[in-house]
Amino acid sequence: MVEEKSRHTLQASMHKITAPTQIIWGRQDQVLDVSGADVLAKAIPGSQVEILENCGHSVVMERPRKSAKLIVDFISSLQTTENNKKYD
Repeated sequence: MVEEKSRHTLQASMHKITAPTQIIWGRQDQVLDVSGADVLAKAIPGSQVEILENCGHSVVMERPRKSAKLIVDFISSLQTTENNKKYD
C-alpha cells in the first residue's frame, strides 16, 4: 500500500491537477470508503463525481456498461466544450 508520507504528499498536490477529471466510485466499495470520492472532488478543481449504486470497488468489472457510458459521456462533454471554445 501507499506509505503515510506519500499519501499526504499526494493529497497536498491534488489541487494542481488541471486536466478534466472524472471520479467514478462504487457506493458499496469495501476497499475504499465512498467518502473518498468527496475527498477527491474537493481536492481536484472542476472534477465530476459519479457514484454507482449496487457497485463495489471494481466499478469497471462490476458495472461495465454503466462505467463505459459514463466515460464516453464524459469524454463527449469535453469534446463539446472544446468545440464551443473554438467558436467563441
